[in-house]
Amino acid sequence: MTGLPAEKPDLASAEPSLPAVYALHLAQGVRLCGGPDAQLLAELNLSVDELSDPSARLSFARMSTLIPRAIELSGEPALGALVGWSVSISNFGALGFAAMSSPTLRDAIRIAERFVPLLTSIARVTLEVDGTKATIELEEAHPFGVVREFLACMALIAIGRLGEALTGRALEGQFEFAFPEPSYFSRFPPNEAARFHFDQPRHRLKFDAAYLSLPIVTADPAAYRTALELCERQLVEHEPGALLVQRVNRALFAADGGVRTSVHVARSLGMAERTLKRKLAEQGTSYTELLDRRRQTRALELLRTDSSIEEVAERLGYSDAANFTRAFRRWTGKSPRAVRKAARSG
Repeated sequence: MTGLPAEKPDLASAEPSLPAVYALHLAQGVRLCGGPDAQLLAELNLSVDELSDPSARLSFARMSTLIPRAIELSGEPALGALVGWSVSISNFGALGFAAMSSPTLRDAIRIAERFVPLLTSIARVTLEVDGTKATIELEEAHPFGVVREFLACMALIAIGRLGEALTGRALEGQFEFAFPEPSYFSRFPPNEAARFHFDQPRHRLKFDAAYLSLPIVTADPAAYRTALELCERQLVEHEPGALLVQRVNRALFAADGGVRTSVHVARSLGMAERTLKRKLAEQGTSYTELLDRRRQTRALELLRTDSSIEEVAERLGYSDAANFTRAFRRWTGKSPRAVRKAARSG
């Protein structure tokens, strides 16, 4: 099979897209099933570094092709459920860091409601509370099409799984899906299968509203404020008209991972450094501020990998791990090792 052409759709584009890192989650699912994950990535024609880039996107159309291929290579029709169960809160960058730092489960879910657009425009998440019952609904803002079953199962199961990781408590709930029961659900243990209901009006996760008051085990008020500010800034940068900021964000790091100077960034965008500085100032920001934000986001992503703290510091353009650690404490109030430990415990 020939490789799919490489692409990095513009974040300002109206075309629905998903974070490119989701392709790595697919590959991990294929590997867990004993399938050839390297083949999936080879056919995608993008490197692991490119896919790990927090600003990189894959069009929804492309993911709609990649997901069935991953299911084929894994030999597992329930791959969506498997990926949902294996997801980690650290997979979600700044949004995940905000959820980890939230005071309660209700706050963490509200974070998802507010900032899901940082991940994708194809879905919305809403929380409704009616007396003693709470419902999280996954709405198809853009029709899921042929990958509806995969995406709905993955997303709702991941939400349930992350709720348990964040609170340290088993959350008994019922999953509802707006499609017929897949044949592979007959393989699920009876006690687990009983939690899933099909041919329902909407995709929903229902549970006892008392769970919403559960504290988050990694709650941190200072880190929570910092994470919210970062998510808010990123959301503004997703707004129409923020194209220059997004182009600069993409150009900040070279293909080898090194940090580009403002001169090199300007040159890559076809303008003089002075022009770039003026245009960024008109948008209320600067090269230095964007680099600092970008490093913060990328650090949260890299800390979920097996890279050492020293390797993360080098990839972010710091002269040594000590300088990186000081910057990370300024961003989050925590050390890189503390955040990595908390993310992995989730």
